[in-house]
Amino acid sequence: MIDYKRILRISSTSLVVIASMYFIFYTINYNDHWDFNVFYNAATRLINGQTPYVYYGKKFLPFWYFPWTAWLFIPFTIFPQDISWILFSGFSIMAIAGTIIFFSTYYQSTLSSVDKSLLFASTITLCWLLFKVGQMTMINLLIIIIVMFLMENKLFFIAGLIAPLLLIKPHLLLLFLPATLLLGKKNFIVAGSLSTALFLTVAQFTTPTWLLEMYRLLTTGSQRVSGYFTTFATFFGGEQNWIGTANLPIIIILYIVTAFIIWKFRSLPTIPFLSLALGASLFVAPRAYSYDLPLLLPLG
Repeated sequence: MIDYKRILRISSTSLVVIASMYFIFYTINYNDHWDFNVFYNAATRLINGQTPYVYYGKKFLPFWYFPWTAWLFIPFTIFPQDISWILFSGFSIMAIAGTIIFFSTYYQSTLSSVDKSLLFASTITLCWLLFKVGQMTMINLLIIIIVMFLMENKLFFIAGLIAPLLLIKPHLLLLFLPATLLLGKKNFIVAGSLSTALFLTVAQFTTPTWLLEMYRLLTTGSQRVSGYFTTFATFFGGEQNWIGTANLPIIIILYIVTAFIIWKFRSLPTIPFLSLALGASLFVAPRAYSYDLPLLLPLG
């Protein structure tokens, strides 16, 4: 007997996925990917022995991250920027799909292929800004997932070795980072300290003035505002600046309350506990955009 409901469900899901992919491909092709331009050119300047801490593009956007953020983009400089942008966008799309599959498998989810497809379509559509500006959210998320997996398997020292990479966007991990320290204890802290010291040494050797230059750009960023923020304070009409210091009283209160809730759930298994801390971190983040929404996937 023909199952018309199943056929209708598969057909409608296919249309939704196709429509969402078309929308994202259009976004990728017909936007200026300002942020990717920053990362790509910062890596290019490092290769050429120049400081990455300058403003880039027609939007006058700064590179104000730790130097090793630019290191991550050095492989993309092998190709012309237009080709690298396509490769980077493809990587982000595949990483979103991979994340959904990984956590569905881990939690032994009963989601059908149709449900996973709808989740994928809704995720890439909700975070369309990720593909509009070319942000590195999926690089950040994959690093987080690797740390989760290592800690789940009690490989705390190895997890600590890559801990500095969690600092590429520390403002999004204000509760996740303490949670890793709580679970990883001595091995994680020792390895993380050694690895961070190594990263800082290399950064100091390659870009001796990086700290002062990063501080200068962050200070300037405190004066700039944007309408794309999605932090909790903006729901109450709070103004947000680029470095997230405009609503510190609200952020501090949210952090204290949320940290207490996270502490109460510290007996959860490793990955669920860290996923909860990650989702809570996005809730209390001093600055966040819609392209950061994929960080909620482990919690879902």
